[in-house]
Amino acid sequence: MAIAETVLGIFVIRPEGAEPADAHVDVGIVLEGVEVMNNLGNASFAVVMLLGLIYKIVLKLDGNKLSNKAQVLKTQLSC
Repeated sequence: MAIAETVLGIFVIRPEGAEPADAHVDVGIVLEGVEVMNNLGNASFAVVMLLGLIYKIVLKLDGNKLSNKAQVLKTQLSC
């Protein structure tokens, strides 16, 4: 239920009753309520992958419909 309501996020699934330092079952990425990646291994790698996904999304935005700030960001990212 929480994943369906998440716009952008990383999830970590641990066994019930596990301590924070215990191994996790799954780590993945959610975009607009959809699990787009899973089995990423650890949260650090998930953060890197999420930043990469955001980068690709920004580059695919239509430059004619962006605010000035968003257009500047897109231009800087594409250099």
